[in-house]
Amino acid sequence: MTKEEYNDRNYKFEDIPEDPRFKTCKKEALTVIGFWSLFVALTLIIMYTIGVQDPMEYTYVCGLPLWFFLVCLLILGCIGAVFFIVKRVFQDFSLDDEL
Repeated sequence: MTKEEYNDRNYKFEDIPEDPRFKTCKKEALTVIGFWSLFVALTLIIMYTIGVQDPMEYTYVCGLPLWFFLVCLLILGCIGAVFFIVKRVFQDFSLDDEL
């Protein structure tokens, strides 16, 4: 391909073959958005169900309110889940302009 052909903007989008890496990137992006949404939802559920009571009536674990302790455990669990997702779900591929 010559430089003129490479820089030519006279084409139709339908003529461009779809890059299979886009499908992989979309799947991975949706996985991240879904995981993040689940994490935020679980955090809010814990905070607004257990942490809504009067602070004088809190149950304490290791010197922390129970709701905060559970959120900390959730964060640790999510860190482990992120490592699992990166190692098992995500795919490593080249981002060069050639397929």
